[in-house]
This record gives sequence, C-alpha cells and structure tokens, in this order.
Amino acid sequence: MAIDRIEDTEIPLEVVATSLVDGSEHWFTSGPIVDSVLASAAIPGIFPPVEVEGETFIDGGVVNNVPIGRAIAAGARTLYVLLCGPSGHVPVVGKRPIEAVIGAFFTSIHSRFAREIEQAPPHVQTFVFNGTGRFVEDFRDFRSSPAMILAGRNEVARVLDAGIADRHSALVD
Repeated sequence: MAIDRIEDTEIPLEVVATSLVDGSEHWFTSGPIVDSVLASAAIPGIFPPVEVEGETFIDGGVVNNVPIGRAIAAGARTLYVLLCGPSGHVPVVGKRPIEAVIGAFFTSIHSRFAREIEQAPPHVQTFVFNGTGRFVEDFRDFRSSPAMILAGRNEVARVLDAGIADRHSALVD
C-alpha cells in the first residue's frame, strides 16, 4: 500500500529537516511524505536542498541527528537508536580546512547525542546499536553486504539479550 502523506502512516511518524531560512529544526508531522523524507536526507554537499511548501530544507541531522529528546517528550519509554557509526567520538584535528569543518560538524553532532543520552530520565531505556567492525573501505562496494547484515543482526541480538539499556552503555563501543 502506497502512503502519500505522513499523517496516513499506520505508526505515527515525524521527520526532521533543517530550515535554510533560519537554521532551525523543522518537524514534519503531516504533508507529503516523499518531499519530507527527501528534505530530511538532503546531506549538504551530497544532495541538493529540497523545497517543501515554499521553504528550503537540508538534512535534519545538521541540527538534530539523533532526536532523543523529541522522542522522550512524545512519551517514549524505550528508545532504539540505530547509529551509522561508532557511538563514541574522538575529535580529529584536520590538516586541511575541509577536514576541520567536517571534524567540527561530527563533534557537534556527537556532543548533542551524548548530552541527550545523559539527560534522559531514569525511566527511559535506551538501546544503542552502532554496527561493530568495518567490512569495506569503499562505501560503494556492496560485496560485503551479506556479512554486514549478519553482523548487524548479531549485534542487535547481543545487545538485547544482554539487556544493555542504560545511558552509559550507549556511549561505549
């Protein structure tokens, strides 16, 4: 079944994007689902900004990459966070200006994530899955996809079976 609008999803859905009008978070809770998702995924320098209802947006991760606070405010008591990289962050001093910019961006993203995990109320369980190990250097090489999928499944089983669900375990690889 095709879904055209966010408000028509069976499970409530919210999508975050960054407004290029003022740099604020914009939460799509209704409206065209494809436009909202494309706006939320418009990674600067990789995908172009997306216009939705007269306003231009880029990737929501620029201002809120892991919206833990938003989920808690909506009443979530258990969070499952699927990271696309390690949960721990070690800042890297870039040698070139672009490396410094990217390093600062990742430091900012991790800082907010770590702060929101630490500020989560004690009654909120948080499971963080961050994909252990690296299989390929070239992200365009899909030959290791089956091994990566298996590793992801194994990590989920390990974390859930061990009951690893506290604020501090989320920040350790």
